[in-house]
Amino acid sequence: MYDRISRISHYLEQHESEPRDSAVVYRIVKKEQALTLTQEGIVLPNYAENKDKRGETAQRVEEIFNDVIKEKLRTDDPRISRMKCIYAFPRDPSSENSLGLPFNQDEDELVTFQVDAARALVCDGECFTEAYIALDRYGDEERAREWAERYWDSAMVLSDYLGVHTGDEDDHDDFSFPEVLVFQPVAPEDMQKKVL
Repeated sequence: MYDRISRISHYLEQHESEPRDSAVVYRIVKKEQALTLTQEGIVLPNYAENKDKRGETAQRVEEIFNDVIKEKLRTDDPRISRMKCIYAFPRDPSSENSLGLPFNQDEDELVTFQVDAARALVCDGECFTEAYIALDRYGDEERAREWAERYWDSAMVLSDYLGVHTGDEDDHDDFSFPEVLVFQPVAPEDMQKKVL
């Protein structure tokens, strides 16, 4: 699948100056964070600063995923990295067909935000979970790497994903757990809390 991910990298590069192709994505946050995010927006994380907040296994899995994408792109392209992105969902996690996303109405708030669908990716987040399990339970870096390969091979530009995935109950054949990777900061004016 090198061709698919390299086409995505090339696509992101070629479309940097084009107008936005907006799409709404969803993010689950703790209730106490929701107001701040809708007032200040979301900045891209600084992985080096947040490294100590993650467990050792999660850090190593992220490094494996980052190594795999560098190899696939044959470059240290900073535009595509799990370490420098904002995570979201392509569908409303509070809806019936949400694949059982972890949404607790007592503790969580749902925020939506506009992103440029031509510059965001959808990948199968289940691959990250499986890679974590392989490393954490079995110490199997090779198996974790295989899951990282599958993760990046699943990648689709968000606009393409939304064009073929309607969100119906039977619409999840190729993604066990679709997650959106947003590679640009989100401005406050592009965000809002979703009323449930």
